[in-house]
Amino acid sequence: MVTLKIKDSLYILRDFEDNYVFISTATRRVRKFQVDSLVKDVIRSLESEILESDLIDSLSSRYKIKDINLCLQALEKEGIVRKCEESLDGRRYLRQLLFLDELTNSQGETLELQRRIENSKVAVFGVGGIGTWIVNGLYQIGVGEIRITDPDVVEETNLNRQLFFGSLDVGKYKVDVLKAKLRDANIISYKKRIETDQNLENIISDCNFLVNCADSPSIAETTKIIDRYASEKDIAYCVAGDIIYI
Repeated sequence: MVTLKIKDSLYILRDFEDNYVFISTATRRVRKFQVDSLVKDVIRSLESEILESDLIDSLSSRYKIKDINLCLQALEKEGIVRKCEESLDGRRYLRQLLFLDELTNSQGETLELQRRIENSKVAVFGVGGIGTWIVNGLYQIGVGEIRITDPDVVEETNLNRQLFFGSLDVGKYKVDVLKAKLRDANIISYKKRIETDQNLENIISDCNFLVNCADSPSIAETTKIIDRYASEKDIAYCVAGDIIYI
């Protein structure tokens, strides 16, 4: 069962009778097209979600079915029409899928993006004031495997700014607390410090992305170490902790 609908974030401005301006409130993209009567009728029909078969039936008395299909394909390709071939209702990532759907041209592309997230492996170095929030975000969007490393234990001064830690966790290893709190996440934890003579191969190997939040001895020093591994293995990474002074 296939349903069609104009994307929720799309605002259509009728500039002139045959000129429509399509404004995406999600991406800020603005496009202007000259439209014919078929396009106008299709857009009018898609103000609310409708079965594709019902739409074609309603327009087939005035237009050729081939032309209707070509019109729908063009509107979908331009990211104006959202085609749903299966219901997203009840899914954990429903809101996320709706957001991703605004950035793609088809629901198939949207679902593929989510599958890539769920099949990805991300390593986070340092799980403190920034790292704990990043781990939580990766977990919430559905990253398939999250690797974390931090040799530190929870201190009382961590409690006002670091996620997951409570007073009963003081003295426990941070990575152990995170793994215990996010029981349904696929977290692999290490207690390695980011140092030149430390082998990080098992943490970085096969990862799709790396996030550096390790600031000991400094974020600049740990970034140099991670950059070397990332360059050798062609893995993208970002620096998300502290400030780098050059």
